[in-house]
Amino acid sequence: MTDKRRFPDPQELAIFLEVAKQRSFSQAALRLGVTTSSVSQSVTHLEKSLDATLVNRAHRPIELTCAGDRLYRKSGPILNELERTVRELKPAPGFYPEVRLGLSESVSGTLSPCLLQKIRTVSNRITVSTGFTNTLAKNFQNGEIDILISGRTFVNEADLWRGTIFTEEFLLLFPESWGRPVTEENTLDSLARDLPFITYNDQSDDKSLVRRLLRAKGVPIIAGPRVESSYSMVELVSEGKGWAVMAPTNIYRGGLFLSGVRFASLPSPGLKRTQKVLARTDEYIPLAGRIAGWCRELCLSTVKPRLKALSSKLDEAVFLPPHTP
Repeated sequence: MTDKRRFPDPQELAIFLEVAKQRSFSQAALRLGVTTSSVSQSVTHLEKSLDATLVNRAHRPIELTCAGDRLYRKSGPILNELERTVRELKPAPGFYPEVRLGLSESVSGTLSPCLLQKIRTVSNRITVSTGFTNTLAKNFQNGEIDILISGRTFVNEADLWRGTIFTEEFLLLFPESWGRPVTEENTLDSLARDLPFITYNDQSDDKSLVRRLLRAKGVPIIAGPRVESSYSMVELVSEGKGWAVMAPTNIYRGGLFLSGVRFASLPSPGLKRTQKVLARTDEYIPLAGRIAGWCRELCLSTVKPRLKALSSKLDEAVFLPPHTP
């Protein structure tokens, strides 16, 4: 048998919730700025539509019936969510109901805490995806990420908005215990002869960039471990398990193990990576521009000083663009 009851009118439901809260028709009317009779009529109409008695009018102050008490407890959160959704249908200018953000490992480990605080001023729902560039890039292209911060260039996609944050030069990373003299001319070749080469797994863009560089320089390598995180890579290098080529912000992720490693410049020509903010739709381009500005500010005020505290070489290998792109 078909249930004849209809979904309650949200306005009537809001009036009932105020009555239930005040336990008085007159007090609810006063709070809502309407007459007592209109409040009473609204609750009566709601009871008819639900085929349930919600309040005991004979009692003073009024009492909720079992059905009324259940509706009061259950419908408040539902009505709040409905009101929030309606507001989000046409948000205030410069406000974003939801932001789906993709962050590369180096950005998530250096900029994200302070950056998310700033984004929260313009959005009350932020979803952050982190991981290797290949996965993030696919999610961005599939529309599952609104704004991506990454070193991937997407050279074949002309419709993307791009904003440069910073550029960093890759460095040689090797164990503190490695005893050979360090010179730009022969350190790379010496490391390649003495120690295994530690690299990221196949999901990393950095692995492809570094492999291409080493092939161009004709450097034969001893294959070493493949890792998923910069933390693990720095740890293995500090333990003397091999050497690596890493960007400064990835080296920073090594944390406690940095005391067991040393850095050196790559022989010219070296390798650089530029982190960019990318957005595809017009809706998110203004926010992407603000995020790019925030990231540059944070890089200058927070990231570079932290790198310099670890090593001036790390700081000097990261530089900001002279102007916004």
